[in-house]
Amino acid sequence: MKPGIVPLAVLLALAGCASSGVSSTEERLALYKAHSTPVESFQTARLQGRQIRWSPIGDQALMVYDDSDRPYLLELPEPCKGLAVARAISLTNTTGTVTPGSDSVRITASSGAGAAIACRIGTASRIDMDAVKAARK
Repeated sequence: MKPGIVPLAVLLALAGCASSGVSSTEERLALYKAHSTPVESFQTARLQGRQIRWSPIGDQALMVYDDSDRPYLLELPEPCKGLAVARAISLTNTTGTVTPGSDSVRITASSGAGAAIACRIGTASRIDMDAVKAARK
């Protein structure tokens, strides 16, 4: 292999990452926090264990969508093992209302076997996605 090929490949890979527009976990979390409003609770399906639309933001936060497709930022007081790479989650709730401090994010085991990991929800905030999109421009 020619000596200049490896450094050139590394340089091109780094340039591609820099221009991709993908932000770090911390930047993404800060953007959502800057454009969200805290809520005491929000409505979701009444069936405990139902899978929902969601996106992890590291191992201590995630974005979830309620039944009306409104996005919420959920922050967890402690790191939640496996959240960043989980395939599926559900939210605990007994009445169709998710309440931080009382309800949890449950990470479903990838194999479907074994106990799900439950991580308590610390705070919930309604994200203004129009403001997030405008801030990204």
